[in-house]
Amino acid sequence: ELSTMMDSINPPHPTKDDELSKVGQSAMALVRSLEKSLSDSGDEYVVDGADNSTLERNFQELVSLLDSLIQSTSRVGLLRGDETVADQILSMSKLQDSANGKKRGRQRNASTIQSTPAASSSSGTVSPAATSANLVASSIIRVLGGQQQQDKANERSLSKLGTEDHCLLILLASDLCTSISQFIRQQQTKKGAAGTCAAAELELLSSQAKPLLNGMAKSMELILMNDSTSDQFPVAQMDKVALLALKGCHRAATSLVSLLGNRLSRASTVLHRVAAFGVWKSLAVLDSDVIQSAAMLNAILPLACASGLTDEKQNHQGKTSSSDQWSESLLGTVAMVYVILQAAVPINAGLEDRARQHESQLHGTIYKDAADLWIQRIGLAESEEERSMILLHCLDVLETLITSLLSLEALGSHSLLAAEVNIVSILDLVEILMSFPISAETKFLFKTKKRLRHEVFEGGLFSATGMTKLANQVKVMGHGVLNVVLTTLGRPLLLPFARRLLQTCYTSLLTASSHSLRTVLEGDGTGNDQKRKRWLNSSVIARTSALKSAQQVLLSVGVEAGPSKSRSFSVGNRQGQQVQNLVNLLCGSLVEQLEWFTRHKSNDGEWGTLSEHTECFVASI
Repeated sequence: ELSTMMDSINPPHPTKDDELSKVGQSAMALVRSLEKSLSDSGDEYVVDGADNSTLERNFQELVSLLDSLIQSTSRVGLLRGDETVADQILSMSKLQDSANGKKRGRQRNASTIQSTPAASSSSGTVSPAATSANLVASSIIRVLGGQQQQDKANERSLSKLGTEDHCLLILLASDLCTSISQFIRQQQTKKGAAGTCAAAELELLSSQAKPLLNGMAKSMELILMNDSTSDQFPVAQMDKVALLALKGCHRAATSLVSLLGNRLSRASTVLHRVAAFGVWKSLAVLDSDVIQSAAMLNAILPLACASGLTDEKQNHQGKTSSSDQWSESLLGTVAMVYVILQAAVPINAGLEDRARQHESQLHGTIYKDAADLWIQRIGLAESEEERSMILLHCLDVLETLITSLLSLEALGSHSLLAAEVNIVSILDLVEILMSFPISAETKFLFKTKKRLRHEVFEGGLFSATGMTKLANQVKVMGHGVLNVVLTTLGRPLLLPFARRLLQTCYTSLLTASSHSLRTVLEGDGTGNDQKRKRWLNSSVIARTSALKSAQQVLLSVGVEAGPSKSRSFSVGNRQGQQVQNLVNLLCGSLVEQLEWFTRHKSNDGEWGTLSEHTECFVASI
């Protein structure tokens, strides 16, 4: 760690003029030496220094070299600002493209510019630095396992390393690919030597894109499908290094797709594997960081414009635009939530109707298979506690996918010109999620005899008690989706839904407020709560989520500056009354939190820690 910190602070020594021309050869030599040693060792080998000092030395040297390359490429790029080498790579690329174009008229040419920098041509001898740059990319591919095996060399694979050692190499190789692509994005718009080098490195990565992505897919498959994780669903136990390697592959694939965009439109087969293991298999891992990185990869894949990523029937059709695929991905994910909720917890008739409508939209898509798998896994769980864990994980995954798509964070500077968002469908889903606690209590728990409250309801997979246990988590997820909708979609799109948004947030906050506050604001209409002893509304975390959404919706639709009898306020006077009701409820929540801090009640029935009460107080301001 100290050595890494020194490398990140100190620039390389000025006398290392020949390092660029040698680093690629060194990396490839070390990879090949490791592969040969492992192919001769037979079974799985763990690098520990006890049996093979040569293998251990080569492994440590490769780790050190990859780490050094990550440090240098993130600061000066792969070509290190050498404009001469960059010009040579670009000229060789143009010559190869020209040659491929002439041959394509007579026969289909399978060659690519993959070996362009190292090839000989009429332009003269290729410099060692250009060859070295290409060998660095080839070394990454071999570490990830993306090379095409054609003979007995297939047995020479780094997969024979122990899991921890192999995952470490995968992590370093994927991080190196990420650092190269991120540096290119930073330098693309610059002029002079920096822009020329970025263009040359872009051509190099573009030529190696398919084997790089194939290697990432194979590495993720290896991590997720090994003996210790293949039988788990969700995957609850995974080595720390394996988790880091998996997230590293996610980052590398995300950065590469973001950089190359529709240049990958013909790489549909490889991208299908990346989506299968980088998104859908990875989402089964019980780790929030893995879920987030997989969701970012899912959100960026539409930029590749590869056919069949969302709809299996597109395999034989022309490619679709990135906007179409993004819209299909959002629609399919929202439909999955409806279908899974209806199968597991059919909370009301409204959910059943909407689930039936959305289920017809899933036929022939990958989302139908994914939804069926999750429903099957939930049903196969041995206990209700396990079913609750799987369902909450599933809903958390789908919420993250929806918010990642809607936030557009993964797209960066890219834009979607014709994307479509079904706001009505999303708001319907938000209302169902937000109303889950009140429905679980009033419709199922209070109307079920005590001796039957642990029995699974007909048509679902949970009992009344099980529904109430997961109700507030579901409500918080609904607020998470709503917050992203409010922050991402502009006011012109949201104004037609202003009344609905205000009423939704008011109802959600009211049902999450204390009995005393509801009695003051609503009169005696909620007096039955005391008799039935509702308790889910005492969750401070759920109340805080409702407060944040209420603030966000007021910022989105606007608040009248003062009392006025004019009709100029937004949509009309009715909306003004809704705003007033919501503001009164926010003020009541603030007063209630101030009272709690003033008296510091510990036994007032509120379920929350001091820090949670503090967050709730801040959200009330």
